[in-house]
Amino acid sequence: MKYRVLFILACASLGLVSCADSQVDCSSEAVKELLVKIIKDDLKKDPNLQYGFNIDGSKFSVTGIRTKGDTAAGKSCATVLDIDYELTDQLKQIRQNNPAAFQSLMSNNYRDFNNTKRQYNLQYTVEKTDDGQIYVEIQL
Repeated sequence: MKYRVLFILACASLGLVSCADSQVDCSSEAVKELLVKIIKDDLKKDPNLQYGFNIDGSKFSVTGIRTKGDTAAGKSCATVLDIDYELTDQLKQIRQNNPAAFQSLMSNNYRDFNNTKRQYNLQYTVEKTDDGQIYVEIQL
């Protein structure tokens, strides 16, 4: 499952656009919001995660933002993304009513999620579009 989530994050190399100020910055609120939106949208596409985790109810935190490079086109950035996954109501009920079944289910289907807190290192680029918006693209 760890590799599946990492693969999904890697596939998140699509970009999203948002309104921007005159400067493109790795740590702006607009950039952080776009990063979380890209990741959430990709995680929602995984049927295994949909069964076990409420992505919209999960907590996402972007920390340790670093500017790795600066060019005329934009900036190369890196960050740590912390996700505290929220269990679906169905899994919460299984955990409450039958802890042994819950542990078995988690270890068989969500091996890397016995602890629902995960941390991912992301690299991304931030560019200014011709019409003054921000374009964010996540890379491996």
